[in-house]
Amino acid sequence: MAIVTLEQVKALLGITDNSKDAQISALIEPVEEHYLRIRNKPFETDEEGKTVYPEGAALTAAKMIQFHLNTDKRTGIAGQSLGDHSVTFKDTIQGYPREIVGGIRRFVKFV
Repeated sequence: MAIVTLEQVKALLGITDNSKDAQISALIEPVEEHYLRIRNKPFETDEEGKTVYPEGAALTAAKMIQFHLNTDKRTGIAGQSLGDHSVTFKDTIQGYPREIVGGIRRFVKFV
């Protein structure tokens, strides 16, 4: 089982048509890998060896997928000025805006 399913992504993001199904499906596995890299700790497993995802993981993964779908917003640049050319970059974690993935670390329990 993946961190999020196609159906969950569509429901969480309010997507009602099928035009992006292939793209969403292709993004689920890489987004789970990105989530794990940001989390910096493997997911827990139950007695049967099935992965137990943290509360809120599906919503965060859906937002990460939405970020990829909105490619025009993925520049990473928050602002530019022309005089003496200045560039300000967005506050990101592993390339994702902090407001999307900032909560991942709060689900990590250190023993």
